[in-house]
Parts: sequence; C-alpha cells; structure tokens
Amino acid sequence: MGAQVGLAVANSSGNQANVNAVATLPAAASRTTCLASVQFTGGGATAGGLVLATITGVVGGPLSYVFGVPTGATVPAAPLVLNFDPPLVATGVNTAIVCTLPALGAGNTNAATSASGFQI
Repeated sequence: MGAQVGLAVANSSGNQANVNAVATLPAAASRTTCLASVQFTGGGATAGGLVLATITGVVGGPLSYVFGVPTGATVPAAPLVLNFDPPLVATGVNTAIVCTLPALGAGNTNAATSASGFQI
C-alpha cells in the first residue's frame, strides 16, 4: 500500500463463540477514518453454512462478503483477508467504520474480526 499519513487505528473483536465478532475503527472529532485492512476468521459449527460479513460506515457501503462456515466446531474456516488500496474512506468526518462477522452457528467456539487503518 501507499504511504499513510495520520493517526494509526486498529481494533479486534477478540475471540467470540457463536455471537457477532465486531471490530470498530472509532470516530474522532475533526478526523476522517480510513480502513486499510480487515480479517474475518473463525472455526466451524455443528452445521456448516454461509454468512455475510459486512463493513459499514464507508463510502459506497455497506459492503457484504460471503464467509463459509465448515461443518464441525474444530474445523477451521478459510480466513477472509481484505486489503484495500486505496483504503476505504468513512462516509464523513467523525464517523466510525464497523466490520462485523455474524454468529457462525450452534457449536461454534471461535470467531474474530480485526481491522486496521488510520485517521486523517
């Protein structure tokens, strides 16, 4: 990616078990938040399936991405890693960017979302 100017920001949902895994790049007065990268990761569930990971608060959004959930709680899901060059820009000054991986299903014990970017 190109050179970034501004204050670096990052956030992670931490590990979540069958609940939404949310990483929010915060709003800041007089600043515009930009999303450079997001990673959606998780394990399987009792019954596999598909969920929609979302990014809200960005120009052109909300954005949705399909995330596959394998059958079996100990089976790792393929990570969804998105790098944006140029970075995605918040819809306005003092606006948060929210990245969400929804609950992956009964039996799921591990899911996480991590996001990084900067504020200008």
